[in-house]
Amino acid sequence: MQKKTGFTLAEVMVTLAVIGVVATLTIPGLIQSYQKLEYVTRLQKNYKMLNEVVSMIQVENDGTLIGFANNNNEVKDAFLKYLRYMDNCDLGSCLGNLWHDNTTSKNLDGSYISAWSEDPVIKFHDSSAWYFRFFSPTCSGIYHGNINNVCFGLTMDVNGIEKDPNTRGRDIFEFFITRDKVHPLGSGGDTTVGSCNTSSNGWGCTGRVIIDGWKMDY
Repeated sequence: MQKKTGFTLAEVMVTLAVIGVVATLTIPGLIQSYQKLEYVTRLQKNYKMLNEVVSMIQVENDGTLIGFANNNNEVKDAFLKYLRYMDNCDLGSCLGNLWHDNTTSKNLDGSYISAWSEDPVIKFHDSSAWYFRFFSPTCSGIYHGNINNVCFGLTMDVNGIEKDPNTRGRDIFEFFITRDKVHPLGSGGDTTVGSCNTSSNGWGCTGRVIIDGWKMDY
């Protein structure tokens, strides 16, 4: 008579317990890796779009950004001509509307970003948003050590203010736009290099992601 074989209840329970332990250890890491990949993909898309628009504005303005705008709203409006967007707001009407107020976003070290001001914002159909900070119509600003000829700053929230983590260095990224190029903060030569870890504010993470081959290894 052929003997029947199979798993005992105890063996099944042990197997399920092992599977549960493995899942507990691996799934959070997989989710985190997927989220980082999504942030980087969105940053890459927005960075490409930013460079394209800056190039078009330069062509329209004799190859430079000097004098293309005289205030925050004019910077934003110059960009609107080349973009497909969902909404925008002028100076004085954006915080808590299309952009973070000073209690809803954080630095990479977990501290709150409390220095947002009422600067213009463009919101896109994928919920990403660009926040503009005008510095100089002559593009004569010098910031973070040796970023020269700065015209304005631009901050991106690549997945929108409605979606977490709303953290600089994760889904919020910083750029300075000079008279002839886009400068991702932390991309070399400026004082934000090295400020991309969980004990820092994350200002330099934009450059780090790009320099590391579009990876978020922090």
